[in-house]
Amino acid sequence: FKVSLDSKEVEALEESGLLKTLLRIDIVPAQRHVDDDEGSRSAKLSKLLHDHYQRFYRVDDAAGYQAIENALTESASDLTGKYSLAFGRLTKRLQSFGYPSGQKAPDLRVRAEMSAETIYRDNARIFYASEHAGKEGVMEEFELPEKYNGLGYKNLIYIVLQLESFRAAIDAIVGEKPRVHIIAIEEPEAHLHPQMQTVFISEISKALENDGGTTAQVLLSTHSSHMIAHSGFEPIRYFRRAGREVVMRDLSKLLLPDDDSDLLGFLRRYIRLTHRDLFFADKAIFVEGQVERLLLPMMIEERAKAAGCETLASQYISISEVGGGHAHKFKPIIDFLSIPSLIITDLDSVDDNGEKCPVADGKGTSNACLRKWIPAKTTVDELKACDEAAKTQGCIRVAYQVTQDGNCGRSFEEAFIYANIPWLAANHAKLSTTKAAIKKAVDAGLAAQAWELSGKLGKVDFALDLIGEPGWSIPLYIEQGLTWLAQHPSK
Repeated sequence: FKVSLDSKEVEALEESGLLKTLLRIDIVPAQRHVDDDEGSRSAKLSKLLHDHYQRFYRVDDAAGYQAIENALTESASDLTGKYSLAFGRLTKRLQSFGYPSGQKAPDLRVRAEMSAETIYRDNARIFYASEHAGKEGVMEEFELPEKYNGLGYKNLIYIVLQLESFRAAIDAIVGEKPRVHIIAIEEPEAHLHPQMQTVFISEISKALENDGGTTAQVLLSTHSSHMIAHSGFEPIRYFRRAGREVVMRDLSKLLLPDDDSDLLGFLRRYIRLTHRDLFFADKAIFVEGQVERLLLPMMIEERAKAAGCETLASQYISISEVGGGHAHKFKPIIDFLSIPSLIITDLDSVDDNGEKCPVADGKGTSNACLRKWIPAKTTVDELKACDEAAKTQGCIRVAYQVTQDGNCGRSFEEAFIYANIPWLAANHAKLSTTKAAIKKAVDAGLAAQAWELSGKLGKVDFALDLIGEPGWSIPLYIEQGLTWLAQHPSK
């Protein structure tokens, strides 16, 4: 068929010859039979080696190819003579049984017929050579059969052989070759460990290059965050199911604010180095710091036990540590991917001079996410007055400290103390590194000492202590945020 530029008019072609001169598509499917054993003779690596031998070696080195064929012909002739001696008694015995009157008994002859195809198909086996230290440290080579190698390396061999055979098939075409050659590889990461996945994405183009440059365009379908991390943004086409439809988004068309020229570079580096799993998540959580990141898995597990929040246990949730000063930078990518996202940040109250202070004395906030994005409020009073709707924007919700039992914390640690005064009083002695500071605050009145204590607690030490002693309560603002995330549908 022929499609017009506006993609509305479709014209049927009388024959496919014209289309074949324009486009060739080769596919490496996800279901790859790579075992080289007796039960898979029709689809093993030896057969692929023969295909490579026929399509590539014969073209690249005709003299070497003919030398192999001549050697096989000579071997077959020599074996035929030996077969005559081996089966001579049998052929004479058959003749003695007689044939109908007037008929001469046929002379049974056994000939050896050898070809590269049968050699590779039935008699060639792949071995993997390696070295080990023998006596007195001398390196000795040994060979291991195919079955002792992992499926990942077999899978890699299979893909490379297929790529070579596709290129050889193009080279062997007499006359005009296709103008566009597309190779589709489905889930190349199958059985490959992360290091090989990372290298694969950078080497795939090199495998298709010749003196004239790259010969094909490769389309990869993947669920590998390692491949995504090293592919850059522009080549990615993101597919997401929305009800009964599938929506495709082109990351090369990611819309960014005009006033932030460095934002694209920031997102590329951050996602490549840290959180490429965003592309495969059902939902996402962006947290302020290390304590929240370390404790969130426990909080999610606990919150999933509550009625209406059960989905938290069955969905893949990506957790990213971004800090209050950077969370708003992720707005373009969250909007683009349409992933339900919860941003857990701090109220970060400051006084009239911009210095941090308890929430009760606070006038404004230093948190860029709260000021610039959601809920776009600048004063403490405005932030404390925000309802659920004000904290939500599309598929994104922000969660920051709220009043709990008459107290409102500035940071996670302070809010945690207010939410767990009885638990800390009863269990502080069980904690490892933070028990001394907490005991001192308990003796002086924990609620009154919460602001000062929160500044003394080592963040990672506090988180590790809490991981080791479960049973505490989730601060209210995080509980509310997780409830929203659980009940917000994942498209």
